[in-house]
Amino acid sequence: MVAGCLAVEALPALAEKWTIETSLGVQETATNNVNLTPSDIRQSDLITQITPSLRVNEQGAHTSLNGFVSVPLMIYARTGSQNNQVYPTVNLLGTVEFFDKFFNIDGSVAVAQQFFNPFGAQPASLDNPTANRYQTETYTISPYIRGTTPGNIKYEFRNTNSWTNLSGAPNAAADSRYTQWTGTVSRKEATLGWDASFDITNIDFENQNPIRTRLVRLSPLYDIDPQLRLTASAGYEWNEYSLTESNNAIYGVGFEWRPTPRTQVSGNWEHRFFGSSYKFLFDHRTPLSVWSVNISRGISTYPQQLALLPSGVPLSGLLNSLFLGSIPDPLDRQRAVDQFLQNRGLPQTLTSPVNIYAQQILLQNQQQITVGLLGVRNSVFITAFNLQSEQITGSGEVLPPAFALGNDIRQTGVNAVWTHNLSSTLVLTANVGGYRSVSKAPFDLATNQGNANIMLTSSLSPNTKAMVGARYQGLRADTGSDYNEVAAFVGLTHWFR
Repeated sequence: MVAGCLAVEALPALAEKWTIETSLGVQETATNNVNLTPSDIRQSDLITQITPSLRVNEQGAHTSLNGFVSVPLMIYARTGSQNNQVYPTVNLLGTVEFFDKFFNIDGSVAVAQQFFNPFGAQPASLDNPTANRYQTETYTISPYIRGTTPGNIKYEFRNTNSWTNLSGAPNAAADSRYTQWTGTVSRKEATLGWDASFDITNIDFENQNPIRTRLVRLSPLYDIDPQLRLTASAGYEWNEYSLTESNNAIYGVGFEWRPTPRTQVSGNWEHRFFGSSYKFLFDHRTPLSVWSVNISRGISTYPQQLALLPSGVPLSGLLNSLFLGSIPDPLDRQRAVDQFLQNRGLPQTLTSPVNIYAQQILLQNQQQITVGLLGVRNSVFITAFNLQSEQITGSGEVLPPAFALGNDIRQTGVNAVWTHNLSSTLVLTANVGGYRSVSKAPFDLATNQGNANIMLTSSLSPNTKAMVGARYQGLRADTGSDYNEVAAFVGLTHWFR
């Protein structure tokens, strides 16, 4: 919030290029199961959604501010006394640069609607109120210094502070603060280089002792050729967690390969207190496609997951990669991305696993594949994920069920979006997703849910869009809380440019 405010105050003096767009959308939805309850008690309703939105893109000599604010107001004809609600969404990222690229401040504000339990209802739309939905507010400020010495040694020292507030969670959930100090000093512009770093992280939940991690590393680097670099690492870590403490040596190896400017492949493996930590990343783009594979095993916490913005796979980021070669200016490219998303009726993000609330360290094994294909009349975006999360102690042991409280969970899902331009002003969009959540013994729960959505979008003018569509969604659970829903909707959105 602070950095965003600083960027706004600096706009008149420093901004070179910026735009602010506002819009107003109205949507009517008729559903046969507004509260997503079993068939024998389901209730139909007519929902009016009014959504004022604002999007800002600014790129100055010493400032930048990008993001959007959306405030959907939900009004229910039959169940209004229990369901009328406002669901704000905010995603703002700002940077202010001081002292000629030496001292900078990054900041972000994020307000999002989250799902608390992977086994509960995860409706595809805000139309359906659910006790499984709650709101998170995350404020992050990150001052840092960065530079290069006369001997071509680069350095960066950063302090990241993130505050997370929760409201409306179905179970008691504490607010939290995430503080991290990091530093890197390196010399990479040589055949034989090096990198030295430290990482000090504190996670504070209300009414609980803090979770602390300290790491130091020294990494030699060897460039076999300009495209291929080999790395190694050695260091030490100190961990202070709620139940145990541990001190351990860490060591590992890795590589970075850039065979072409459009392709990046990297991987690393490291021995940590919990065993093997690894990450493999493959990114490849062409003028009409994006391919990404991400495989990792490592530790995380709930506040750290929320600090990764936005939640889900952002289509904006994929399109930015696609348009990089044809639109080099960042601000013009973002405008083109926003216009493409609007014209084709695409969602802001593809679905990702639920962030599991836990006041402990989570060990996560994740595999994710994302593909984007862009044609003259068709576009396809697909993501598939598999995430296994389990709570561990500071020594790396898995918590017993009495302490884990059923949070050892595997989430698997796939989401696909296809658009087809029927004409220059008429677009057909189809969105399909399926998700499965499974918990380990002794809880042994499983939930399967899915949704399908089809929509026609028509551009009535350069600034006005109308749409009509229908959806189906359903859930099958071991708990017996099965449901299905059919809904139809029509809407109109106007941008004030």
